[in-house]
Amino acid sequence: MKRATAIIGAAFGDEGKGLMTDYFSRNAGEEPTVVRFCGGANAGHTVVTPEGDRHVFHHFGAGTLAGARTYLSRYFLVNPVLWREEYDALQGRGLRTRLFVDREAPLTTIYDMLENQRAEIVRGADRHGSCGAGVHATMNRQKFSDVRIFAGDLERPAYLRERVQRVRDHSISIDGREDEVFERFLLDCKLMRSKINLCDSRVLVDRPSEIIFEGSQGLLLDQDQRDFFPHVTHAKTGLHNILAIAEEANIEQIDAVYVARTYLTRHGAGKLPGEDPDLYHYDNTNEPNRWQGALRFAPMDTDLIECAIGNDLQPARAWSGNVTPMLAVTHMDQLPTMPDIAVPLRYIGHGPTHRDIYEHSRR
Repeated sequence: MKRATAIIGAAFGDEGKGLMTDYFSRNAGEEPTVVRFCGGANAGHTVVTPEGDRHVFHHFGAGTLAGARTYLSRYFLVNPVLWREEYDALQGRGLRTRLFVDREAPLTTIYDMLENQRAEIVRGADRHGSCGAGVHATMNRQKFSDVRIFAGDLERPAYLRERVQRVRDHSISIDGREDEVFERFLLDCKLMRSKINLCDSRVLVDRPSEIIFEGSQGLLLDQDQRDFFPHVTHAKTGLHNILAIAEEANIEQIDAVYVARTYLTRHGAGKLPGEDPDLYHYDNTNEPNRWQGALRFAPMDTDLIECAIGNDLQPARAWSGNVTPMLAVTHMDQLPTMPDIAVPLRYIGHGPTHRDIYEHSRR
């Protein structure tokens, strides 16, 4: 039976999905494959190795430091601008990267990023919490066939130039730097094409090593999460996309690892149940920034998390394979108490590094 592990955020993001992806990659066989199944480079997944090596992953899977290769599925938004920045950083550290990209993955342009940033500025106090990476603008643009762009279009430079020009024509002014920005973006696209392997989900079919699905934001930011709309992301953050890819890759068993801290966090605008302005834990990945402000905190809401996980498991009932739910609790060193959540069958808990890893079962 072909198996896979799925790392899914159980809250508002920042739960420790990168940490858990690295953990499972280190305990997998030779060169596992990390599958990014939603979101885009707006995700920032921090990994700190036992030796103290640290990186915040955006495009590359968070198992990269453990020797994993990455597959960006058709549900992942490819951003050549932010990819180049991360590629340069990883190459500068001498790291080997293997990146496979689905031809049907939407491609984010520099103009999508500018549009998201402009929209947040205009909203002022009513901001949605965008981090300015162009995810929402890309998904909206992809609805229109004349400006739709995919990763596979990187193989057709003339066609890509024409498509990007159409997006540019409908974009905002960039203070006289239009030509420079346009050509720079196309150079990023050219470099990306030379460094990636374009493919589709069949790349997973014959892989003998383990497959690890890595989510972006958490379940409470899913695009269909009505309780927190409009301060959500434009992506399906749970099992929905995973099950579709699993069918194509002949995966029959999924260990769904839902990740939560021992407390709730939220970066950006929107409701945070039980928010406590006096609760604070230092987080060097989530420093205050122009687009999302400061990281906010609240005590763990077990009912909220349990409901989110239970709702996400509903599609698994109609799936031909088997899904085993688990809960991974991170940041145990900051608040060493175990949330009492009924849905998962197994707990995996540790702090923000690989210290004090343990597992125990509950029936």
